[in-house]
Amino acid sequence: LGTAGDAVSEQLKEAVEQATAAERTAQASIVVARKQLLQKTAELKKLAISGAGSGSELGKLQTRVNTMQQEVAKLRTATKDAEEKTRVKQMLAEVAMRLQTAEAEAEKVAVIAAPLADGQPAPEAVERLEKAMASATMKIGATAKLVDVKLKSASGFLKEELAGMRGRLTQAERKLSVVNSAAKEQKERLSAAELVAAANEKAEKAEAEVKKTGDAELFFLKGVEVVNAKEAAAAITDSELAATGAQKAITEARTFVMHKLADAKQFTDGPADVCTKELLVIQQRLDKCAAQLGELKKDTAERKRKTQMQASTEKLAAVEASVQNLSNAMTKFADDKLVNISPEEARSVCEEIAHAEQGAQTAV
Repeated sequence: LGTAGDAVSEQLKEAVEQATAAERTAQASIVVARKQLLQKTAELKKLAISGAGSGSELGKLQTRVNTMQQEVAKLRTATKDAEEKTRVKQMLAEVAMRLQTAEAEAEKVAVIAAPLADGQPAPEAVERLEKAMASATMKIGATAKLVDVKLKSASGFLKEELAGMRGRLTQAERKLSVVNSAAKEQKERLSAAELVAAANEKAEKAEAEVKKTGDAELFFLKGVEVVNAKEAAAAITDSELAATGAQKAITEARTFVMHKLADAKQFTDGPADVCTKELLVIQQRLDKCAAQLGELKKDTAERKRKTQMQASTEKLAAVEASVQNLSNAMTKFADDKLVNISPEEARSVCEEIAHAEQGAQTAV
């Protein structure tokens, strides 16, 4: 009859039918044999020739008939048992079909999951596995629920058959559970890889911004001892803007990494360990960026101080020169020179003094 959940084959149906027909034929033959024995026994008694020999022979025949009757009874029991089991299997044919479909789904999931066990799976492969898992889980769950309902009121071979089916479903559930655990880990590895890639992208952006800040310092690394104050101020402004952008990029990347380190703790041990280690490496890169940026900002601040001092000195010199020009112009109005000065010369000197005074005021 096969294992629980197996369908009834045509050969089995034919065998049961043949056994039933043979049992009926044998039973009919035994009935005929018993009648003949009774008839012969009665005839011998009427003829009064029932000697020891004839009685012994009839007794042997009767014993053989009884033995055959017992064998036929055993055959009848076995045949009825086979008929009952066949009836039960036919009655559970739909359940058996669902069971086989559920097992096939579980096997399909195992086949899909096998190549993903090693290496980093592609997102498409993980998605395909998840869909297969969902389908198999639904079918196994529905079939198990149907079997459990029938088991509550089952008895005899029906109960045995249903219990066997439930055992096969349990095996399929276990297989699915193992694959599900592996699939979950693979999905987490994929998520961890995407997470690390995003963190690495932010770290690269921060490193690029720090390099940009360093490039802005090249103006002061030309080897020129004295630089134009205006050009120096413009270069310092560029450095400060670049440093602000770098600081923002580093802060964003650090915040992202801190959050993802917390998310990595939700993974299972394997993906969590790998993800955490890679994120810590990225964090160290960001610490290095922050240190480099700190040095660049320190250098920029010092250059800014020196440039401001240089600008102040240049402005002070300009003020002093303007005041000196005014003083020189005022000497032309000395008392000893006013006696011989003409009106035109006086007008010219006044204009010169006014111009010198305006220059001095502007310089101040």
